[in-house]
Amino acid sequence: MSANGKIELDCFRLRVRRLKPAIRFYSALFGVPVVQELVDGEQYVFQLADGRRKLVLDDIRQADIREPNSRPIAIMTTPDLEACYRQVQIMNLPYVSGIEQGIEFPYFVCRDRDANEFVMAGRIYNHPVASTEVSVGPIDPHVACMIVPAGDVRSCETMLRSWLGDEDPVLQIAPVLAAKGSGEGTSRFVFSSSDIAEAYRHLKGIGAALHTKLEDAVRERVIRFSDPEGNRMEIVGRQQR
Repeated sequence: MSANGKIELDCFRLRVRRLKPAIRFYSALFGVPVVQELVDGEQYVFQLADGRRKLVLDDIRQADIREPNSRPIAIMTTPDLEACYRQVQIMNLPYVSGIEQGIEFPYFVCRDRDANEFVMAGRIYNHPVASTEVSVGPIDPHVACMIVPAGDVRSCETMLRSWLGDEDPVLQIAPVLAAKGSGEGTSRFVFSSSDIAEAYRHLKGIGAALHTKLEDAVRERVIRFSDPEGNRMEIVGRQQR
């Protein structure tokens, strides 16, 4: 975590109705074994391969007990939560909670005009994690970007840049109207692979719902698919070095 008060993205959060099937799917997606010691909780956390961020699978039934109106898509950390809180309060967002004392750290929740929610935490998220460092699958075990739907792209981009700065493009903006008009919906995450054909076969083998034909995926170097919860994702081709 930065020592200069900067906000940093720590976790992507994905709420699921069936936690154990989701654990099996994402473990298979990344090509890593399931850590049985971590399966029986309310959450399952993957340490992504870049070493900086995590993917949190959160049991929506358990989460609803603790936070019935909350559905954060990401958790950000800052060494000065009170300064961050003052900054967010003057941004004229539709909703900013008070600062709460969580089990491990203080935090608050804020919501933009498109109902995207973010948790701002006073220190790094410190749950046990399943490492993806031993990944043997054809899909890179990190999130290339998370797509945030926005009715006002410029306003949302300004907000995220004020938090994360210009050098971290991992949260990208998609216009809501364009997504609705396309009839395809907005992808949540974008992953990458150096072998699109092999990634396609891998997705088919683990039971992903594929929205792209193999020949189109190879030609366009992108695969569109959904996880068992119906969350849309993409795999994009990465050039081999």
